[in-house]
Amino acid sequence: MKLKSPLIPLIGWVLISGFFPFKGFAQNIYSGERVQIVGAFQGYTTTPYGTDYRTTTYRRVSIDSTNPTDGRGQWVTTINVQNTGGDVTPTNMLGGGGNGFLFISGPLSSPYTNKWAFNGKGQAANNAVNNVTYNGSTDMGLYMMNQGYYTFTFNDAGYTSTNAKFFVSFTAAPPVTVMRMNDTYVGADSMMGTIDTAIAVQIMTDRPLSIGEQVFVRYIKSASLDFGSGTPSTVVQATGSGTSFTATVPFGVKYYVFTSTRTLAALTTETESNKSLSVLNFDDNNGKNYVAPVQLPIAITSFTGKLSLRGITLSWKTATELNADHFDVLKLKSGVWTKIASIAAKNLANGSSYTYLDEVYGDNNTYRLKMVDKDGSYTYGKTLSIIPPTIKENISIYPTVIHEGVINIRLKQSVSGSIQVTIASIDGKMMQSKLVKVVEGLSVLPYAVSNLPNGTYLIKVETATDKKVEKFFVE
Repeated sequence: MKLKSPLIPLIGWVLISGFFPFKGFAQNIYSGERVQIVGAFQGYTTTPYGTDYRTTTYRRVSIDSTNPTDGRGQWVTTINVQNTGGDVTPTNMLGGGGNGFLFISGPLSSPYTNKWAFNGKGQAANNAVNNVTYNGSTDMGLYMMNQGYYTFTFNDAGYTSTNAKFFVSFTAAPPVTVMRMNDTYVGADSMMGTIDTAIAVQIMTDRPLSIGEQVFVRYIKSASLDFGSGTPSTVVQATGSGTSFTATVPFGVKYYVFTSTRTLAALTTETESNKSLSVLNFDDNNGKNYVAPVQLPIAITSFTGKLSLRGITLSWKTATELNADHFDVLKLKSGVWTKIASIAAKNLANGSSYTYLDEVYGDNNTYRLKMVDKDGSYTYGKTLSIIPPTIKENISIYPTVIHEGVINIRLKQSVSGSIQVTIASIDGKMMQSKLVKVVEGLSVLPYAVSNLPNGTYLIKVETATDKKVEKFFVE
């Protein structure tokens, strides 16, 4: 393959990704004879034969067998055009005999045996698909005055004018290589967006894009279909910066990632054949393509929380439940997600509603759901944080109903010191009295009441400047 330096930095990717154009495939144009691009930019010379930029290499896009003529079988090469130090110098080819270019194929002794060109004098377009004629009579014109890299992609339609066409990409720097990294459920384990609605495809390039170079994902709606010209496909543009990009696709589609110098608008209105031909570099899983995960058995539509005197009530709704087992309610405690409850799934096809009351809360309460299926697989939902309103009092005590043996004392202290905590029964009998050290500023003190039998109590908290009495219940 004569694609220049963009293939060199990622040799490791070559071994595992699908963008590398392997030799040895059968082709519609005889594989024993080189397909070359020659023209005024290098004096129409054909030598050296098969060892430099003028000789293309065969590749397939989104298919790993057969000899397609629908744009997925391609002959490709990249020509470095520079004032000095490139393959050729800038040239404005106007077409016509001796002043244009053409594709040729033949044996070493007669390399011009077959040619593809125009029938009348004309100018080819950069960053566009151009139709050609087998054994056409007129060389093609092309503006190659800008310094940079011109990648020619020629459709392997065989020795015929039917479907004969080529695409020219211009990039200021060598074309980037591209690799699909993974795909994940949109919103899973995220603080943003509605969860489990689509699939996010993560993509990397070996270096930042040139101006005009873009990253795309092309997909078809069923994994059993094929990217043939008769199968409608959708192209979406990836967003990102540097070398990291993301594109969103529906559940269960078949897809591959690619780069192109065409716009999304142009690709969207193109024929399926021209979409295949507009590819610069790509990762198609060695022709097998990728399949996005299917929709999760549990689809969450909302996850909310509400603060009351009893605690924080978490509520969530599902749109669908298929072979769902249960929900684990997780709470962030000291930086660790801790399960505080497990709620059985109702497993209703049209979804259902659930609630859970967390009676032990603090200044910042962060939750998420773990959705577990009957086969043991699971995924996480988005996180939810509930922060109680700012309390103007210097002392506040909560919750008022105790299940886990701890009552929280929230303090706002101007200086460090000690406070007196006293607990009495509702009829005035002293149960506890303790001096507790506290620090300056705002703090929450978990105070143990686990040794108290069930019943109603009074707690009194005294600081150097304030006093607070609160009734609470132990259940």
